[in-house]
Amino acid sequence: MFARRRERLTTVATAVTLMAAWLSGCGSDPGPGAATTPPPSTASSAALPADTAEQEARASALAAYDNYRKAYVAAAASGDTDGKELAKYTADPLLRQLKYELLQKRDQGLTTKGQPSWSAEVTKVNVESRPFTATIEDCFDGTNWQTVYKSNGKPAGVPGQAKRYVVIAEAALYGDGRWLIRQSTAQRERPC
Repeated sequence: MFARRRERLTTVATAVTLMAAWLSGCGSDPGPGAATTPPPSTASSAALPADTAEQEARASALAAYDNYRKAYVAAAASGDTDGKELAKYTADPLLRQLKYELLQKRDQGLTTKGQPSWSAEVTKVNVESRPFTATIEDCFDGTNWQTVYKSNGKPAGVPGQAKRYVVIAEAALYGDGRWLIRQSTAQRERPC
């Protein structure tokens, strides 16, 4: 999809450049030996599509991250261990890890209540080689989100554990056109 867009934009940019060069030459004869401005190189013509591809990658990666977070919060609260919604936004090894965490919570009689918040941004994008990837840095805030025992609703969290911390995630564009989060690492020692 991005390759076709890039090709179309490159073709349009080349046509505009040629038309401008032709129009600037109309009505005047520069004469022999006059300097002419060469058309932009293919590399600079491709810069616009690359920027567009990067912007699309950033937006799509952030949307996948946001949806992954929402799906995990819902699965943890409901006890959904199948992870069907999670599979729409995550890929292995993260998907496997999340399903395992959900199974552990279920087996230990745990659930979650409340709602965390997060503030994610893309810090690095690769749209030069396949698969396209994006690195996401998030300030995750679990202050209003608790792990509790299903039986009595009492807190089951680790005392003194950081509630606001940095999370680094990686998204990738898969062959079916979806951006999926494939890694997510909590850095609890890094408050935000």
